[in-house]
Amino acid sequence: MTTRPLEWFAPRIFAGVGLLLVMLACYMAGADSLAALGRYDDAIRELEVASSLMSHSPEVRAALAVVCAGAGQRDRALALLAGLESSAATQYVSPAQVAQVRIALGDMDGAIRDLERAIDTRAVEVIWLDRRPAFAPLRMDPRFDALLARRDAGRRLSSATRA
Repeated sequence: MTTRPLEWFAPRIFAGVGLLLVMLACYMAGADSLAALGRYDDAIRELEVASSLMSHSPEVRAALAVVCAGAGQRDRALALLAGLESSAATQYVSPAQVAQVRIALGDMDGAIRDLERAIDTRAVEVIWLDRRPAFAPLRMDPRFDALLARRDAGRRLSSATRA
C-alpha cells in the first residue's frame, strides 16, 4: 500500500466539497423551478434527495418546508419547521430561512420576528430581503420598511467601524 502526503489529499477534498456544493445548488434551483411551475411533487422529490445527500441540512429542510407549504402539505411543513427550531439548539439555523418557511405558511408576524433576529445575528440572507421573491409577501407590510432600515443602519455602522 502506498502512502501519500497530506498535500496530495487537500486539493482533492476541496474539489469534492466544491462539487457537492454545486450539486446542492443544482438540486435547490431545480426544485425552485419545479415548484414555480406547480410541479410540487417533483420539487419535493428533488429536495428529499438533496436533503439526504446533505445530511438533512437546515437550508434544504427549510426549502422543503416552503415547497410543502406551497403544495398544501401544511402539516408536513409545520413538522419541518418544528424540526428546524429544535435543530437550532445544536446547530446554526438561519432565522431568515425560518422566516421564509413562516411566510409560506402565512405567519407574517412570526416571519417579522425571525427577520429581526436574522438582522441581529447578521444572517447572510438579509442582504436579499428586498430582492428575493420569498420575502415578497412581506413587502407591503409597514414593518418590512423598518426591517430594511434596521438592516441598512447596521451595514452603515459596520462599514464605519471598519474604516
